[in-house]
Amino acid sequence: MLACANEAERRSCIRCGYDLRATSCNDRCPECGAPVALSRASSLLEYASPHWVRLLRRGMTLKLAALAISALSAILIVVPVGGVPSNAAWSALVLLIQGVLCWGTILVTSPDPRDSLQEQVVELRVLIRWLAGMALLGRSLCEFPPATLNPSVRAGAATIVICVGTCAGVLELRYMARLAIRMPNSRLAGYAVRLSWAVAFGGAFTVILCVDALLGGTLARVALVRQVYGVLLTLFAVSYTALTVRYFVGFTKAAREAECREAASGCNPLMESRSG
Repeated sequence: MLACANEAERRSCIRCGYDLRATSCNDRCPECGAPVALSRASSLLEYASPHWVRLLRRGMTLKLAALAISALSAILIVVPVGGVPSNAAWSALVLLIQGVLCWGTILVTSPDPRDSLQEQVVELRVLIRWLAGMALLGRSLCEFPPATLNPSVRAGAATIVICVGTCAGVLELRYMARLAIRMPNSRLAGYAVRLSWAVAFGGAFTVILCVDALLGGTLARVALVRQVYGVLLTLFAVSYTALTVRYFVGFTKAAREAECREAASGCNPLMESRSG
C-alpha cells in the first residue's frame, strides 16, 4: 500500500479531481474509486504530468544555455578574439543572457495541472514571473538608457533593478526547493535554500556598492569592493551552475518516470487502480 505522505499537499483525486479532504488515506475516491493514498503520494514529480515535467526540464536547459553564454563571454573578456567588442555589443549580449534566463524562469514556474493546492502557490509563481520580467525591463533601460537620462538617475535605477532581481532570484530558489522535495531530494532542496541566502547577501552587497559610488566613495575603496564582488560573483556562478545541472538531471529522470507511468499500463498506477 502506498504511504500516506504529503497528505496536506494533495487534496483532490489525481484521476477525476474530486475533493478528498473529507477522506482518509485508506479510503477510495467516492467519485471514481481511485485509492486516496495514490492521490496523496502523487505530489512526487514522477506522478505529475509528463508535459509539465518536460517544461521544467526545458527551463533548466535554457538556464544552462544562458550560463554557458555567460561563461564564454567571460573568457572572451580575458582573452579577446578578433578585437574587443563595442559597449553596445556587450550590452546586447547581457540582455540576451538575461532574456534567456527570464524565459527559463517562466518555464520553471509553469503551473502543475494536477496540483489541487495551486491557489496557495500561484501568488508566488506569478510574483516570481513579474519580478523577473521587471528585472529584464529595468536591465534593458540600464544597458540602453535614454540620452537625456541623468547619470545619478541611471545609477539609482540600476540599484532598484538589482533589488528587484535579487528578490526574484531568492523567491525562485525557494520555489525550486519545493520542487526538489517533490523529486524527492531533500539535499538539493537544502542546497537551493542556502543559495537563496547567498543571493540575498550578494544583492545587498551590490546595493551597498552602488550607494557608495553614488555618495562619492574613494576610487581605491570602490575598486577594492568591485574586486571582492567579482570573486563572490564567480563563486555564485559556479554554485548556481552546479545547482542547475542537478535540477536538469532530476527533471530528466522525473520526466522519464512520468512518461513510463502514463504510456505503459504496467507502469501506470492509475491504470492499476482502475483494473482493481
